[in-house]
Amino acid sequence: MVLPMSILLDLALGLVLLSILYNSYQRGFLASLISLAGTAAGFLLAAFASRPLAERVYNAVLAQRVERYVADTLLAPDGPLSAVMSGIDQAGNAAVQAITDFLTRYGLDYYSSRNAGEMGGEIFGQIGEFGADPAAAIAQVAIRPLVMTVLEIAIFFLLIFIIRIVVRVAAHVGLGVNNIPLVGGVNRMAGLLCGAVYAVMMGFLLSMGLVLLAGLGKNQWTYLNSAVLEQTFLIRHFLDLRAYLP
Repeated sequence: MVLPMSILLDLALGLVLLSILYNSYQRGFLASLISLAGTAAGFLLAAFASRPLAERVYNAVLAQRVERYVADTLLAPDGPLSAVMSGIDQAGNAAVQAITDFLTRYGLDYYSSRNAGEMGGEIFGQIGEFGADPAAAIAQVAIRPLVMTVLEIAIFFLLIFIIRIVVRVAAHVGLGVNNIPLVGGVNRMAGLLCGAVYAVMMGFLLSMGLVLLAGLGKNQWTYLNSAVLEQTFLIRHFLDLRAYLP
């Protein structure tokens, strides 16, 4: 019996979280607290800074390139949307449905707060009502959320990585407490509690990492895409924590 990829991903993440709990118990409270506090501070800094930095990078470096990509690939004569866009004035609801199906097939609505139908309607609204360039409308409504998600998560992890280096050095100082009689046992149990909080944070980070990888794969990898992630249990619940971030 072959387990679905969604279950395998959940199992892998579960094993990682259990190892975090065990390591936190071994390291004890002081070292775990330093690690937790440093990671939490880094997490908050990255959460607040990643979105503005991603916006700046996208607008300064990627916006025009994304529009060119849409024009040269999706709207090329043999592209998947060229036929729909060429008859936009007559297509009406059929055109909206065609681009909605395209957005759903490629999982682009997974990276947006709107569903595929709303995105498809907005794209044709921008083109029909406001005379927007089709490539610009598609890039802004459909492609930008994906690129922004990937970019934001990448910057988020970069900031976390830099801060983690500093935290690891500081946490090493607290390991010596475990060698003190009696105090060492209590220190380890308290470390387990810190580890539980740390495991939640790391579970979220690893789940976000999977979203990043799926985005880098243009949502086309068989074993890692938005559809697979939506079918997970553990990972999906960690990703729901995004609603509580700035």
